[in-house]
Amino acid sequence: MRLPCYYRQQWARVLQKASLQIWANDPNLSHLIVPDDLRIISPKEVDDVFKKVTARTKHEQITLRIALMDVHVHDLRRTFGSFQALTGASLQIIGKSLGHKSLQATQVYARLNLDPVRHAMQKATNAMFNSQ
Repeated sequence: MRLPCYYRQQWARVLQKASLQIWANDPNLSHLIVPDDLRIISPKEVDDVFKKVTARTKHEQITLRIALMDVHVHDLRRTFGSFQALTGASLQIIGKSLGHKSLQATQVYARLNLDPVRHAMQKATNAMFNSQ
């Protein structure tokens, strides 16, 4: 599913602002960002500051780390589902929270939570060795 244009622009600005913060905390890049640049309020200001900082890097011939500019909204969905699986949520709960229509769509998360399998195997092994 692709985000509508308006939301793509908003998402791009969220990533720009987060990237600016990452670069401001990088000792090799922090000199490029004026402290006022991080007090951005409006979406237009985010875009303007981001362009200003990237222009400074070109002028100084500095290669910027990508930071978060290649993160997609779907990455956050998958991360959320993965953490649900890792913390023991059932596939039904994961599927429901992600809006999946079928259990097959949620199966990808089943491989992430192997702790219950390990626990069951350990319990069976202990029972086998202790039954003698």
